[in-house]
Amino acid sequence: MRGIWFVRHGATDWNRDHRLQGQTDIALSAEGLAQAETLALTLAGFPVASIVCSDLRRAVQTAQPIARHHGIRPQLTADLREVGLGDWEGLTPDDIRVRWGDAVLSAYQGDPTTNPPPGAEERSAVEQRVSRAIVGVLGELTEGVHLVVGHGGTLRTAICCAIGAPPELARRMWLDNASITRVDFGGRLPRLVSLNDVSHLAPRRVDCPVRDLDSRPATAEPR
Repeated sequence: MRGIWFVRHGATDWNRDHRLQGQTDIALSAEGLAQAETLALTLAGFPVASIVCSDLRRAVQTAQPIARHHGIRPQLTADLREVGLGDWEGLTPDDIRVRWGDAVLSAYQGDPTTNPPPGAEERSAVEQRVSRAIVGVLGELTEGVHLVVGHGGTLRTAICCAIGAPPELARRMWLDNASITRVDFGGRLPRLVSLNDVSHLAPRRVDCPVRDLDSRPATAEPR
């Protein structure tokens, strides 16, 4: 077995409230801490060889129980931080509508790359740092499972990088809190084996229902 498994951090109070988190350093909620422990138990039977993790607290708290089970130390990097959302961090969609209007929010939801929030991190900079992190993991890929623990927005970009897909494909993915996405490197080409697996959380899943995906900016860009 040789692969990179991408793990999104557990739930936070801001996830529950549908607040955009971006790079604001939010801790896991009680539910998120329970999800992290569930992830650790789920992954306990797999040969986890390394963990590379965003240095934001919600990602670190997700990685720590897994690392303890395997007796390894997560490697923290700012390159895997969530996309910076500028003036919109901490706001709900309703907050954004009140302050900037429906037209601005709709434009962002339609194409966040060309209609980013005020003060947001540039997409090219995000892709560059995420690519740097994944190239680093690929350069040290050995037998076993190599975990990349991070955030919805940047992990989707990281998955595209790992499988050689165009970064635009990231907007066609969705990653739930505490989900696992598996990419296998056992053959000639990387293979996406599973995407957004949350079967280990049942019946604890608390993330947003699919029917709401088009109604909140958190679905177009990271939370």
